[in-house]
Amino acid sequence: MPKTTGGEKLGRRSSKGKDNDVDKAVNKLKNKLSEYIRVLKLARKPGKEEFWQVSKIVAIGILLVGSLGFITYLGMSDLPEYFAKQNYAEIQGEFLEGLDPDQANQTLLLQITNTDDTHETGELNLKLDAIEADLVGNETQTISSIQPGQSEVIEIEIQNAGPLSNVVAYVWGEDVWRHTSEEGALEINLRGDRPPI
Repeated sequence: MPKTTGGEKLGRRSSKGKDNDVDKAVNKLKNKLSEYIRVLKLARKPGKEEFWQVSKIVAIGILLVGSLGFITYLGMSDLPEYFAKQNYAEIQGEFLEGLDPDQANQTLLLQITNTDDTHETGELNLKLDAIEADLVGNETQTISSIQPGQSEVIEIEIQNAGPLSNVVAYVWGEDVWRHTSEEGALEINLRGDRPPI
């Protein structure tokens, strides 16, 4: 039987020592992990006020940041427009009655309303385009400034009207939001999308 040298004994002891160190490190890690999990479980118990207070604060924070982000997103396009139109009036227009196809000569009523509650419109420009009919009077005219919340009714006389006749009015003014020039005028169509009668 071969004799064991001192070096071999030392080698075996050294190997066992390494295994012991690894076991100790693993056990230490397991203990730390178990402690961490135990603390988490303990914190989730209903009796722990600190956990619930922190949870409430976090939840409120998330809701607040989310709400502010959502409002900012919605306001990105609306807010600049809101501030830009603060010094302008806004207008709407409509013909109060339709065209009577049985009458060659008739008077149409065009109503223009200042929908803004703080600014007057300033002087407005009106251009009329008669289709399959003839205008009586000028194709263009000016309208006096319309006060906030008020309306102005303009009489438009046409002749030689028939079933296919139509009138389109264009309104603009320097103090009117989005309709400051003839190119961007408010278009008011007598027929709208209605087919000929």
